[in-house]
Formats: sequence, structure tokens, C-alpha cells
Amino acid sequence: MIIFAIHRRPDELRITVWDNGPGQPRATEPAPDAETGRGLAIVDTLSHRKWGWWPTPISAGKVVWAALPAPAADDPDDRQQDTPC
Repeated sequence: MIIFAIHRRPDELRITVWDNGPGQPRATEPAPDAETGRGLAIVDTLSHRKWGWWPTPISAGKVVWAALPAPAADDPDDRQQDTPC
């Protein structure tokens, strides 16, 4: 099972993912044609290295979180515009 949550704070979006898989998250260097192993590299890049994790001993799982910069709520570039499809 995986639980995913997003929380908006004044200056960031906090993304939290819980899973019951054992072990700690590890960055890897996958082969160019590998279908797995890029998750932490993506999180690290998008969050500008502002992420972390903690173990959940009761469930033998872990929680990984990342903080992404969020535009101000009144930023005109943050508003969606209606455009025809």
C-alpha cells in the first residue's frame, strides 16, 4: 500500500509518500534503459535537495517527503486561463 498527500504551505508544496516497503530510500544510477531507479533523482532535482525520510517501525515502512517551491497565491502567472482544446 502507498499513501500520498500534498499540503500547501505559504511558500511551498509539501509532498509526503508512505509505503510499507522495508529499508531506506537509496539513490541509484540506473542503466539508460532501466525502467526503475530514478525516483529519488527526480525528487532531489525538483525539490532543490529539500527532502528527507523517516522510518515507520510499526509498519516496517517509511515516509519520504519533499518540499517544492510554490508561487504566491496572488501570482497572476499561477492562475489558470480558459483555452479552447
